[in-house]
Amino acid sequence: MSKAPKITPDEYFALLEPPARAVAVEARLCILAAAPELTESIKYGVPFYSFKGIVCYLNVPKSGVVIGFPNATLMSDVFELFADHRSSKRFRHIPIPSTTFLSKYRDEIHNYIIEAMVLNDGEKM
Repeated sequence: MSKAPKITPDEYFALLEPPARAVAVEARLCILAAAPELTESIKYGVPFYSFKGIVCYLNVPKSGVVIGFPNATLMSDVFELFADHRSSKRFRHIPIPSTTFLSKYRDEIHNYIIEAMVLNDGEKM
């Protein structure tokens, strides 16, 4: 079995079909604006954002764009944006239906990203 060719994050977003591309690009900008310390890379075929470990990832399944958090069950979900996702013991995601949603919840999403970074850093909030 041959490995999929490695692509850059820019190439990943360029390959997305509209309208998902516009939402995904805006989500990417939202994630990167939350913390300049984040490192963006492609893992498992999707963009991952890391700071002392994985903070979140961006995925574009058939159902739309999502920002996933691998340690979400350790997070507070104070804004109740995580989708009900009982199939995983750790992972949760925030569905991003539109750029309007991102504009409305930008600060809240930034808070989730910062909380995930703090968890990775081993500090208590």
